[in-house]
Amino acid sequence: MYFSKFVYQPNTHECRTFLVSSYDARIKIEVDKTDIEYSFECQDDYVALYDGNGNKQKLVKKWCGKTENFTLMACGPTFIFVFHSDNDFQTGKGVYMHISAHGQIDPDNPPSTGVTIGVAV
Repeated sequence: MYFSKFVYQPNTHECRTFLVSSYDARIKIEVDKTDIEYSFECQDDYVALYDGNGNKQKLVKKWCGKTENFTLMACGPTFIFVFHSDNDFQTGKGVYMHISAHGQIDPDNPPSTGVTIGVAV
């Protein structure tokens, strides 16, 4: 999603990104690298992924600090990606990840490799 050699964040910011795949294919997120502020239980700056949408969201993973190489797979065609920063100025490069759609729920419709991304601030 976002990775820079400069500071990654505006202070006190939360960005929610809705990921929706075509043909009900499952969304796969491969996180290559994360470099954001570490805090106990990731209370300050964090990244969180929720499976589902609307009122039926389940937290899949919440993380902060420096991490590398892990993969998450949604149960269905939607994921909600949340990036949160607090009011402290911290340096970091953000999050670098690959997003794709895999498999299909309906075998009569071929899966699309595309994922629609929408941002709500």
